[in-house]
Amino acid sequence: MRLGDIEQLAKRYHATEADLAEKIVAMDRELKSIEARYLPLIKRRFEAAVEAHASLHAGVLQSPELFKQPKTIVIHGVKCGFGKGKGKIIIENADNTVRLIEKHLPEQAEALIETTKKPMKNALQNLSGAELKKVGVTVQEAGEQVVIRLVANVVEKIVAAFRKQYMKNGEAEMEEAA
Repeated sequence: MRLGDIEQLAKRYHATEADLAEKIVAMDRELKSIEARYLPLIKRRFEAAVEAHASLHAGVLQSPELFKQPKTIVIHGVKCGFGKGKGKIIIENADNTVRLIEKHLPEQAEALIETTKKPMKNALQNLSGAELKKVGVTVQEAGEQVVIRLVANVVEKIVAAFRKQYMKNGEAEMEEAA
């Protein structure tokens, strides 16, 4: 293959990327227009829903006698009443809690304490090839690689974001199909 052939391939690639970017920008413009049209309506509906929830909450709170037996009821598709809260675990000092678990509950310590040891990839990148080999680390794709990158950064970022989203959606669709 000659440099002229590579030039033609690069020209074709640039044209397809430019066309893709143009379509993505147009779609983004339309989405922003739709968002601008619907967002005020959605915000108002959200505020109304928050207010209605607060009113229902206050009503249930003021009427505990209505929820003695059964403790909850379903009205218009809304379950309301009283139920046991799940609670929330708050650990003020993780080191102290670990120490106390080991002291008072040693037989359960393994199930209650998470211990993680793993190599730090960023630090490993500073080691020489010989050092990496000693510790059982191999480096892939470290040699010469083909580089193809659009020079227009803004367009490239938009296209990359679209590709990332598309790939994520594609993986999700593949998982759903499996």
